[in-house]
Amino acid sequence: NNADRIQDMGFEAGGPAWRDRVWLWGSWGQNDITIVSGSGQKDRTVLENVGIKLNAQLSRNNSLVVSYNSGDKQVVGRDAGVLKDASATWNQRGPTGITKIEDSHVFGSNLFLTGQYSFVDGGFSLTAQGGCGPDQPAVPYPGGEMNVDANGFQRNAACLLTSHPQTERKLDVSYFFTTASLHHELKFGGRIRETSNASAWSYPGRNIFHYEGSHAGVQDPELLAQLGLPPGRAEDAHVVYAYRQGPVPLVSTYDSLWIQDTMTMGPWTFNVGLRYDLQDVENRPGTVDANPAFPEIMPPLVFEGNDAGGLQWVSLSPRLGLTYALGEERKTLIRGSFAQYPKPLSSAVAGRVNPVGGQLAAILFLDDPGGYPSFYDEGETWALLGGYWGFDPDNPTALVTSNQNDPDMNPV
Repeated sequence: NNADRIQDMGFEAGGPAWRDRVWLWGSWGQNDITIVSGSGQKDRTVLENVGIKLNAQLSRNNSLVVSYNSGDKQVVGRDAGVLKDASATWNQRGPTGITKIEDSHVFGSNLFLTGQYSFVDGGFSLTAQGGCGPDQPAVPYPGGEMNVDANGFQRNAACLLTSHPQTERKLDVSYFFTTASLHHELKFGGRIRETSNASAWSYPGRNIFHYEGSHAGVQDPELLAQLGLPPGRAEDAHVVYAYRQGPVPLVSTYDSLWIQDTMTMGPWTFNVGLRYDLQDVENRPGTVDANPAFPEIMPPLVFEGNDAGGLQWVSLSPRLGLTYALGEERKTLIRGSFAQYPKPLSSAVAGRVNPVGGQLAAILFLDDPGGYPSFYDEGETWALLGGYWGFDPDNPTALVTSNQNDPDMNPV
């Protein structure tokens, strides 16, 4: 692969919008990079970043900061190569916007408060250049269903759509006071954060993709006999993969409370704190469409959601610290600290027990004369191969999974 073009451009500007009250700043930048693959196809990547920030002094005691940052990676012709038709390359998008609002208020010399709200609008998509969705025709040319021929050459591809929003609300309070000879800086606050993740693959046309039999290695009379198919038709044997998926959102919630006191007395500084965390994950309700070509194996599903086996992590984490300043000028510090940090509860824990995640079935079929060679046509003889995952073909409407979460898992 060779770099064909690299272009970098951008600007930024800022200044007071209202003297001593409001300040504005903004920036924009773009990188445009084109790579030519060995097959001659072009892979173009555009990185675009936007930043906007507002600072406002609403009153003598109150200040506000509002910011927005956005980054997007756009790729045209991703994954180009000598074994792929242009229709099998992807157009990629990955826009992520971060909105943040923070307000600070000083109630006096001893007390101030900061409140914060943030929203992350994350997402990612891969769109096959040959086209996505159920309207793609089942013919082996660019724009039809995904297929791989006898030489391993691929036309068209799957498509992916992912959303990953996150919302957070946070409050911090600082209070200063004195007891006897101790000076205290007491900090306490809390946070509520919710993260959702929903992804869905789909294949063009009937949500299936085809493999020519000689490339897949299924033109074997013994294999056909094992599947109850006529061994004499080994040359007509090909493979199709049928797919079924949600999307069903996986939601993680993280709630936290904390308190910490920093005490100073002469050369000594003591830190004592405690943090409480409650972590939870769940699979939200959703519906799954049947596979259009093989509804007998993959019928539609209505999922009411689950709580990932009731797994919920609660943790108390100490924060301890001690500092001593040596000498009259106190230029040398001796410090010691102890703290514990709970492991984050990943949304993958919910995905493990999600019964309607991505589901795939490998199917061997016998291609009848007429139609399109090596392509599955409705009514052709088929049998389920041993290759399947994500579901039980003997119970295709099951809304439970054999995967289990260990209830004794903990965040330590």
